[in-house]
Amino acid sequence: LKEPIGAMLRVFRPPAALYRGPKLCGGQGEKVLFVRVRDEGGWEGTDVSSPGLIVDARGVRSVDGLRRAHGVASAWIRQVGAGGRLLFVLDEEDCVGLRAYAWSAARELGRRGATANVVRPRPSSRAVETIKFLLSGRAACVTRGDLRLAESAPGEARGAFDEALRSCLAGEREGWIPLGDASYEPEVRDTAIVVTGADGGIGRALVDTLTRAGARVAAFDAHAFDLCDRETPARLADAAREMLGARPDAVAHCAGLTRDRTLGKMSAAD
Repeated sequence: LKEPIGAMLRVFRPPAALYRGPKLCGGQGEKVLFVRVRDEGGWEGTDVSSPGLIVDARGVRSVDGLRRAHGVASAWIRQVGAGGRLLFVLDEEDCVGLRAYAWSAARELGRRGATANVVRPRPSSRAVETIKFLLSGRAACVTRGDLRLAESAPGEARGAFDEALRSCLAGEREGWIPLGDASYEPEVRDTAIVVTGADGGIGRALVDTLTRAGARVAAFDAHAFDLCDRETPARLADAAREMLGARPDAVAHCAGLTRDRTLGKMSAAD
């Protein structure tokens, strides 16, 4: 049997457009559909022709609820093209396997260049910001994720889209949400970030992106430290503090070594 051929991905290099295809966050004239599904009742609309679908299935505990979620999601999957975004909003208790359904959808959608993810917000979490990221072109390679959001201070609403999405998540409304002012930009200005493996590949691309966005970056190439030395994390932390003048806010660890072995054959030293 031949392996299925997925959608071709391209490398982003400024000043080229970050994302080609249907733009969600920041797209002109586009809208995303937010539907609420419950064990008894829920979304009864028939038009799901949108590049983005958010299915709020918190509280679903029965096969009937699963059937309703499948109904709206499958109708959307049949019509969506490249760049589509499917999000399931779940709670911690997933009794009917909706996460597994989302992951199966992600595998199917990946062949078209579309994604599917699960978000589990808490009462006080940055759910709006997380969902905006997953809807954006920056999340083109993020799929089959199960994001459990920690308690944190919610961000300030930045426009009509933020307010509408927040109302939907609070159970106050559902339906179509225009995307007009929903542009997503990472908030990293003046943030202290450590990047390893910065001499090439993902590490180098991260350094370029974070620097353009105004972050303070301590970049280390893959040979700056002995990756097999147990003392390396402490030495790296000390060097980063000295370079940044402060404790790092985040670490992107991209350095690594590969061996021509399978996992089962690799030794502890490897």
